[in-house]
Amino acid sequence: QPTNTLRGLVTGLDNGGNWLQVSGPTGYTVSQPLVNHPIAGPILSGPHMTPYECRTKESGLGDPTDANCSAPTKYEWFYKSSGPATGTGAAATQFKPLADPRQRPADLATATTIDGRSVPYIVRVESGVIDRSIYRIAVLDNPGTEAFSASEGWNGRLGVTFGGGCGTQYNQGTNTAASVLSDLYLSRGFAYVNSTEPVNQQHCNQVLQGEHLMMVKERFIEAYGVPKWTVGTGGS
Repeated sequence: QPTNTLRGLVTGLDNGGNWLQVSGPTGYTVSQPLVNHPIAGPILSGPHMTPYECRTKESGLGDPTDANCSAPTKYEWFYKSSGPATGTGAAATQFKPLADPRQRPADLATATTIDGRSVPYIVRVESGVIDRSIYRIAVLDNPGTEAFSASEGWNGRLGVTFGGGCGTQYNQGTNTAASVLSDLYLSRGFAYVNSTEPVNQQHCNQVLQGEHLMMVKERFIEAYGVPKWTVGTGGS
């Protein structure tokens, strides 16, 4: 961040046109028109695709709350066990649900971030709907509350996964909270994001995918902070 500047989070914007005015200590002011878009989109991708089937219930978020397949934001916790993995093949995992994040299970593993910090390997997963698609944000978290503490384990960097194929599904797709539990990223302190939209087999629409990714990253910055950098990963 350059010197002699301030960075802040502006809240309370109306959908549509807004006028932002910032005043300095010497009485100097600067004004800027802003256009705020609804969380259901669109911003630049054009009119919503129709028909469109909601899949929030199948993804563990309950029934949709409106025609845009919206759902309340949900938080869940998992921990990595120091014991053997359960399941077989690609489904094998050492992650287990943690009903009470204040608990410290006897088999709780430790994560050592790329900063050299050793923290309890507890992961908070945020789930919700942005731009009509289901997103998941996973990050190391220790406080046991919905108020994320960036000092607990996040290394300040963000990873995002993409999926292959090329299809046109007239629905928002499905995923689970556990689908974002990437040990490769989380064990090193990275935050990790996946979503139903950046999967080519879902809609194969790069403009819509780009818009959704932009909106999800905005949500991440608002809730967790500005990443030092972001890396994408995926294959087809």
